[in-house]
Amino acid sequence: MSELPLKGIRVIDMTVVWAGPYACQLLADWGAEVIKVESLQYMPPITRNLGLARPPKELAITMGALGRGFPGLDPGDRPWNRLATFNDHLRNKHSCTMDLRRPKGIEMYKSLVKMGDLVIENNSPGVMDRLGIGYSVLKEVKPDIIMISAPGYGATGPYKSYVGFGNAIMAICGCNWIRGYPETAPMTTATSTWLDATSGMAIAFAAIMALHHRNKTGKGQFIDFAQAENLIHHYPEAIMDYTMNRRVQRTPGNRHPSSAAPYGVYRCKPEARKVRPDVFAPNQYADDQWISISVFSDEQWQGLCRAMGNHPWTKEENFANALSRYKNQDE
Repeated sequence: MSELPLKGIRVIDMTVVWAGPYACQLLADWGAEVIKVESLQYMPPITRNLGLARPPKELAITMGALGRGFPGLDPGDRPWNRLATFNDHLRNKHSCTMDLRRPKGIEMYKSLVKMGDLVIENNSPGVMDRLGIGYSVLKEVKPDIIMISAPGYGATGPYKSYVGFGNAIMAICGCNWIRGYPETAPMTTATSTWLDATSGMAIAFAAIMALHHRNKTGKGQFIDFAQAENLIHHYPEAIMDYTMNRRVQRTPGNRHPSSAAPYGVYRCKPEARKVRPDVFAPNQYADDQWISISVFSDEQWQGLCRAMGNHPWTKEENFANALSRYKNQDE
């Protein structure tokens, strides 16, 4: 069996919440030795548990999806090892604890960095510098060290001091403005934070590129990874439409952005389950069935009309061709 590509690379993991731990998880999956540095004096939320050493079961139940990450909604006797996000993002990693508020902890940390290749962190801006282990210090400890710092908005610029979780960064980037349903307010979005997953992958990619650069030049580097910058290029159409045409795009919901109609996810009548049991399989949400429909051509439209029973309204002029259907989607 061939060796994993990052065998022999040691990563010092100083990450929290989702994006950073996910990045280091990927590096560990690719063969790197990832050492998670933690503190007994401070337990960050989500990374290990709910931010408490021993969160009571009553609190876990009130924490929604996060609290449900405990098996049986029960933190148990060892909650720091039971949360689903911990067991997911810290797989294949080693762990050690240091009190970085004390000189002995800083000394231990520097000794670890001397043996490392990468330091990755996504804490609030300035945390590493305030602890006395920023890049200017670490490069003196190990000149070819690679450090990736991934706060929400980077280390420079007017937003550098802003902090926030993924949803807040997505809102400032405009993602919430074009993601959701037309009839809802921009702040009403799904709890899934697209930003964290994309940032985690890109941080891991940046680490690979920095290792390639060091192999060629022998030089380490500091990578100022602004998670907001990494997100914005995921919706270039909206940015270019405003840049070129001064049009401000709003969320299309489930609609196609330019041409297809009907195109979306539609609620079904309850009796539809009885007519097409092969499509609407019974389940616990039997009264809440939906169907996804995507029509890109007149031929597909005719097929949909046949499937619906060729009702008279399908022959109306408003639905005669692709353009008229697109203009009359509400109807």
